[in-house]
Amino acid sequence: MVFFGKRKRELPGRLVIALAFYIFINTLLAAQESGTEVEGGPEEESPRITVEVSPEKIIVGQRFDLTIFGDFPSYRMVRISEPPLPDGISLAGGPYKSAQTIRVGDLGEARYIKKTRVYYKFKVDKPGIYTIGSFTLSDGETTLETEPVIFPAVSFDERNYKYPVFANWYALPEEVMVGETFPLILEMENLESLTFPDNVQMSPPAGGMFERVNSLGEITVKEIGDDEVYLAPIDSWLYTPTVTGRLKIPAASVLMGKITRSTSSHYVNVVPVPAEIEGSGAIGSFTLSAEIENLPPRKGRESILRIRVEGEGNLNYLIMPGPEFSGLTVIDKEEQFEYSPSQKGYSGFREDVYRLQAGEESELSITFPSWNWFDRSSGTLEGETLKPFVAKNVLISSESTGLSFLDEFSPLSSGEILSQRKPFYNISLYYLLVLPGLVSIITALVRNRYSARLSVFSMLFVLLVSSSAIEVSTLGESLEKAKELWDNQEIEEALVFYNQAIVELPENSALFYNRALMEYDLDMRGASVFSLRKALNLKPGSSLYRRALVSLEGEYGLERQVRASSGLSPDLFFLLFILLFNGGALTISFNIRKRKIELSIFIIMVFFLSLVSLSIVIFTDQLSKSDTAITMVDQGELRKVPGDLGSSWLTLQEGTAVHVLSRSDDSLLIRTGYGLEGWINKDSLIFLNEGE
Repeated sequence: MVFFGKRKRELPGRLVIALAFYIFINTLLAAQESGTEVEGGPEEESPRITVEVSPEKIIVGQRFDLTIFGDFPSYRMVRISEPPLPDGISLAGGPYKSAQTIRVGDLGEARYIKKTRVYYKFKVDKPGIYTIGSFTLSDGETTLETEPVIFPAVSFDERNYKYPVFANWYALPEEVMVGETFPLILEMENLESLTFPDNVQMSPPAGGMFERVNSLGEITVKEIGDDEVYLAPIDSWLYTPTVTGRLKIPAASVLMGKITRSTSSHYVNVVPVPAEIEGSGAIGSFTLSAEIENLPPRKGRESILRIRVEGEGNLNYLIMPGPEFSGLTVIDKEEQFEYSPSQKGYSGFREDVYRLQAGEESELSITFPSWNWFDRSSGTLEGETLKPFVAKNVLISSESTGLSFLDEFSPLSSGEILSQRKPFYNISLYYLLVLPGLVSIITALVRNRYSARLSVFSMLFVLLVSSSAIEVSTLGESLEKAKELWDNQEIEEALVFYNQAIVELPENSALFYNRALMEYDLDMRGASVFSLRKALNLKPGSSLYRRALVSLEGEYGLERQVRASSGLSPDLFFLLFILLFNGGALTISFNIRKRKIELSIFIIMVFFLSLVSLSIVIFTDQLSKSDTAITMVDQGELRKVPGDLGSSWLTLQEGTAVHVLSRSDDSLLIRTGYGLEGWINKDSLIFLNEGE
């Protein structure tokens, strides 16, 4: 039993020794394998050639280092092939070769290998983002090549920026034609964030049309290494040269934060346009169209011609097509446009609107010359000729069944003329008719009761005084003589009698009405319109005069004339004012003692209505006294500037009514019913409120 026990104690000891030895051997082997991976791994994974640039931020005027490390044991055997240097970088020293020992592995188990170090010193002369190409190193057995190096260099004032900032013109042309609109887009390059500049200064180029515009150009993103920078338009203009020669685009400067950047100036050669487009000067891509309304014109209506040029190009400069009219007279021309800036000039349309009146010819026609333009995109000449408009003049056709002005309106008799009186509201004595009401109020306040006798007496007194304003005329015989001459078609002689009668009774509206009919019969267009407007001016509430004026101006094609009257009868509202005022005054007199609230409300309403009536009278009177005039035959030349220096812009049709806005010597600034303004000679007008 004992022997057997010893055997049991000895066996575990041997096993322990054997196991310990086995573990020790495995540990050594594992350590060797691990050491091989630590030492050999980094050596195999590390690049065999590298290049470094320092310092990290390079400022213009300073020097920087470029260092190359290559796996060559002997630096003396290494030969270097250098790339060309970019403009702005110069060599300050090098290359210098030396041996370099590099530690590989961890600190406790490190090993050291030999490399070749090549060292350069460069100088940067101007800001930019530079790329230095690949360097090639060779010792005869091994050839290694570096990757290209990209690095920024900034000016001293932008040392807080990562990348240099530049101001440039975007794609300026080298050659343009006269009248060709092209953009001037100022861009900022290498912006690290999209910010607005503090100030932009740009002097306008000489010899053309220059306009500052918005929203031209596009923002682009550029990658530099792991960073993104912006190329952004910060300001833009459109320029249209108007003379040939060498055009200088001045430099533009930009202030952004603490830095100021400027572009260089640029020269553009401006050449004449091809002979085919000299009449239009149009450069771009366009379409041409025309349409007409009311041709042949109906009685009392005008024809309207619209010519439209639509597209993209020099819409601000081109000359619109000029139509030729036969049998039609231009009574008004309006220019309309709607276009916006674009990188090819202006995009939108221009439109000329002509308002036309038919003349005496039996044939009416509108023809258009060929209109050409130069398409810059395709480099070709384009053209279009509009189809003519042709029609019969139905206004003078024998088949026309419309009644003439004299068929519709007949002259007033001598009795009707003599019965015409000056409007009551224009006779100052008639305003005494408010006296009974005032007397009744004063009497009631003094005596504390109404006095009927005093009111009746004041009424009789007013009627007696106002009767002196009644005019008595002795023109009966002259008017009868004029009627006899008129019936015998001796109209010019009859007109002499009427002119004399108007001198005697200048405020008799019926005389002006009859004279307008005579002047119409004599084809005195401007004079007949003046006489009818004068009649309506003297008697604004007359429906006869108003209908006659509408018919006459419609027959003459005079649409959208300035307003002739309010259409209200001032005498009617004057009478209403007198009745309401006296009625309210009498009610006050009766209410002095009773003081009823119902009567007080009634009094307020009555006096309010009386004030409204008086306001209408004043408004109608002021409208009739407005500074209105009528253009006369062949004298309505409208100019942009006063005097004879400005060229004629438009000829107003005879009989056109205008408002006079301002005066300068013998020139008047007028506005037509269309809202058109211009200067006209004083002798071309006859004024409604300044004699005849």
